[in-house]
Amino acid sequence: SESFDSFIVLEDDLVLSEFFFSFMKAALKQFEHDEKIINISGFSNLPLASKNSENYYLCRRSTSWGWASWSHKWRKIDFNDRNFYSILCFLKLFLISPDLPFMLRNQKNGVIDSWAIRLVAYQAISEKFSLTPIESHVINVGTDEHATNVDLIHQSHVLSTSETNNLYKTKKNQFYIDAFNWLFELFLYFKRLKQRILKK
Repeated sequence: SESFDSFIVLEDDLVLSEFFFSFMKAALKQFEHDEKIINISGFSNLPLASKNSENYYLCRRSTSWGWASWSHKWRKIDFNDRNFYSILCFLKLFLISPDLPFMLRNQKNGVIDSWAIRLVAYQAISEKFSLTPIESHVINVGTDEHATNVDLIHQSHVLSTSETNNLYKTKKNQFYIDAFNWLFELFLYFKRLKQRILKK
């Protein structure tokens, strides 16, 4: 991030839509100076309906499957910030998604070493958003029984077929999106819990 104004990060087990890069480039250009946007996600798991030309929403939780950001914003993140482990941060993470406090606890206890949970903790305490497509531009195909960092992630297996030259935010208000996302993540959390129990 020291050599470039912006960057796109991809893992080797991702399948991208034809319009992934046009979405990323349009968002990087349009929101470069919007300080409430910390990054852009190419992946979306929220089954959110859209109307007309609406093609993105703001999410308080970033994903690591096909994303982009700006160097000047990324440099502001202190991934060793002790405030991540405050009671207030744990509470804010719970209000984003019920599974996040458990992930942060595992990070604190050395069970996992994840920059992603610390990024979401940063988002929580600084009120930052990830700009997220309504129709996902990413499918992760590395989620079989050999995967080590995934147990159950809901994802659409139909990629976006819409070219993105201009970005239009959903007209649904942020409270609705946050509440819907929380309930959906709770549903997924219990599905993962059931899956773990059945494996024992």
